[in-house]
Amino acid sequence: MKRAVGWLLGAFFLVGCAGGGTTEDTTDAGVAVDTTIVEDTSAEEGTSADTSEADSGSATGTSGRNGPSNGQGEDDTASQILFVPQKSDIEAGLTVENDEALRMLEQLVLEADENELGVEEDVAIHFTGLYLDNAESKDAIFLIVNRTDMAMTNVESELSFGSADGEMVMDRTPVQLPEDSFGVLEPNTAMPLYITVDTGKEEVLLNIIETRNETLSIDSFTYQEINSETQDISNTRGSRGTAPDTGDTTVTSGSETDAPHEIVLVPQESDIEAGFTVETDETLSQLQQLLNNTEEVGIEGDVAIHNSGLYLEYPEGLSAVFVIVNRTPVAMKNIKMDISFSSNGGTVFLDEKSYHLSEQSFGVLEPNTAMPLYFTIPVELTDQFLAIEDIQATDYSIDSFDFEEK
Repeated sequence: MKRAVGWLLGAFFLVGCAGGGTTEDTTDAGVAVDTTIVEDTSAEEGTSADTSEADSGSATGTSGRNGPSNGQGEDDTASQILFVPQKSDIEAGLTVENDEALRMLEQLVLEADENELGVEEDVAIHFTGLYLDNAESKDAIFLIVNRTDMAMTNVESELSFGSADGEMVMDRTPVQLPEDSFGVLEPNTAMPLYITVDTGKEEVLLNIIETRNETLSIDSFTYQEINSETQDISNTRGSRGTAPDTGDTTVTSGSETDAPHEIVLVPQESDIEAGFTVETDETLSQLQQLLNNTEEVGIEGDVAIHNSGLYLEYPEGLSAVFVIVNRTPVAMKNIKMDISFSSNGGTVFLDEKSYHLSEQSFGVLEPNTAMPLYFTIPVELTDQFLAIEDIQATDYSIDSFDFEEK
């Protein structure tokens, strides 16, 4: 498969990532487009990008942390950044040996000085001046560079990109880089981003490429860290453990309220896909019973979590079963939150641990519903967890909470 590219000689334009947060109506990014790569002869320089159907991330304007850079370094140190194609590129059989776009991008990375690529201890995005020339559209090519010590996946961001005189190609456009198509952004690597430009913005794009007088900003940036503090807490295991009777069937509430409630238990999307229902699965059945027998569930006008006192037992360890209760009028998806959980005896099971409840595997937390959460207990703390005889003797909290409104 051949792909056509426009090419621009010159320095990168980059910004570092800015802050966190999620947004709704995000576009899926990270998928390379099937096209032929050709050199643009209409300009000495590459082309720009549009983000309405973004296949990957980009940025405009100013950096939220380290400020924008023109990519011109004074250090002659060779770059130690490794160029890595997207997962979708690799699966399509594209390599730096047989694909012109990837070859050019690798050459840019290899020839750049260390201080011309990325931002130290941060993630940055460069506009390369290249674009894929498809039959009906153009895809601007950016590079995302990770110079942190963290491996990142499922990146979500808001990006802006346009000319310095205010003509925008992207304006706070939500972009997603899902692991299944984009892959993992490892430390000290650079990966390509392909962003489809709306046909009405192609003239702006071509003008940016010709003049290289652009603005680029990352307006928000969130991610999951591999093998570290951020993980997806949906129940994705192939087999399900049992939930022994703890002897205490009271769901502890995050708030004292006497208001009657009509909270419906909704299984996670991954539970449903695995065939688990309240009727067929013991854990979900017990959770439903706990909700039916408890007057105080959740917090009026807010979201709360409860320790159910149940746990799932797997070959690899235990998962404490909590429920998350939404008593707001807002339907929430792609929830990100930090959770702390400890015993009154001082054993800390979770310490502001970050979790991602993705819509794909967790589902949507509708108003006046409760959904199960499965928190993995560190193996070395299994005995301390099992020693808890009264769930009222535990402390837990939501330390941060962010979501997209459905």
